[in-house]
Amino acid sequence: MESTSSKNGSNSAIPLQDIPTSEHYQVSYMHRSTVTHCCTSLRHGYVITGSTDGVVKFWKRVSTTATPGAKGGSAPPTASAAAAGGGGPGADGTNSRCLEFVKSYSSHVGPLLALCTSQPNGDSAVSIGWDGIIKFYDVATFDVSGMIRTVNNN
Repeated sequence: MESTSSKNGSNSAIPLQDIPTSEHYQVSYMHRSTVTHCCTSLRHGYVITGSTDGVVKFWKRVSTTATPGAKGGSAPPTASAAAAGGGGPGADGTNSRCLEFVKSYSSHVGPLLALCTSQPNGDSAVSIGWDGIIKFYDVATFDVSGMIRTVNNN
């Protein structure tokens, strides 16, 4: 099978002029800053992370199954799961847990002070930022469900 890059002589199937140039465009799903907070929702299978730049990201926990005889275990179902990490195959080569990127929010201006999920099921999550804003998330739909602006003396 002939690849697109060999047909048009470039290394990419997408012409460079078609790639967005906005600062909001992001190729990598990883955090750009240091991850400072992490919590999980057992009911919905999501991991929620927060970083020093105020970004909150939702990741879905996915299982992969190793193929017998495959060298080095199984490949994750998507490239984003491989980039996110989350562990390799088990010692017996049967299952591994990976993270697949779901959604990202620029929730706060500055670092997070807290990130947590509700107990016992993790149906809701909350992030509190240095900017004095408290944001509430519905974990099942990974949407922002509310916001409270507190008094900030900075």
